Amino acid sequence: MNPNTTLITGAMGHLGWDYLQHMAATAQREKILALDLFLPDETRRKTLEHLRLSNPSPPTMHFIALDLLKTPIEELTSVIAEVDSIIHFAAVNPFQDASAAEAAASILITSNLFRALPCEQRHQRFVFASSNHVMGRYKDPPLRQSIGQNQLTTSLPPAPGTLVPEAERYGDSTLYALAKIAGEKMGMDWAIKSGDRATCVSVRIGACKPGQDPPPASPADSQSDSNNAWAQNMWLTVKDFHTLFDRAQEAESRSWPTPAIIVNGMSANTGMVWSLKESRRWLNYEPKDNIHEG
Repeated sequence: MNPNTTLITGAMGHLGWDYLQHMAATAQREKILALDLFLPDETRRKTLEHLRLSNPSPPTMHFIALDLLKTPIEELTSVIAEVDSIIHFAAVNPFQDASAAEAAASILITSNLFRALPCEQRHQRFVFASSNHVMGRYKDPPLRQSIGQNQLTTSLPPAPGTLVPEAERYGDSTLYALAKIAGEKMGMDWAIKSGDRATCVSVRIGACKPGQDPPPASPADSQSDSNNAWAQNMWLTVKDFHTLFDRAQEAESRSWPTPAIIVNGMSANTGMVWSLKESRRWLNYEPKDNIHEG
């Protein structure tokens, strides 16, 4: 698939901003639409312009300030009708401590976006930024005993919500994860409804922190604490993140089992339970990094 116009939602957020910079510098597109609640400041505009001009085929960049929760569907459709690929990072709270109200609002903005896309009229690819937290309960017993190395595939039943020790309590990402499960399901329904004109890739992103890629951990460190090992072994480096989302946009779908697929998004970390089988088979994704090798 070779999209000409790409929309990035949540473009001023953590992952969205990093991927927007990557696309400005490398993507072969006619146009990139960057959508968020607010426009970039002058510093960010200058950064993007510098990156854009470094691209041998510089795309045009358009910034859109728009509230996906409040904008009428008809207006939203008119703004995004021309897009070929959509990268959906936007969430009301993009972190695992999302409240019930925030998770519900994130579901609504994803629903509004799908409703606004005229999938019956043009070929489109939707890439949904899902999360490892959809499978978070596999970190602990009893589900942890049911999987071995590279056996946590996307075909296993979801087990939403990672329990993480915090001061005087456990953090629980169940509500955040449920919003991601809902997005995956909406993507499947949208793609099937399109009659083969639209396809969707939901990427269950591991631990990815642009600008904060950690130094490789020693084997002793990675084994000393189950929570630490879980986080380290699902690390997705920024370089692999870029490759994965490029492939999610551009991979041909002829070999896919359905018009919408779900893949795991991690680097090639030694000893992880996560499987990259689907990512490799359906997206031709080949990660280059391994947190344990540097």
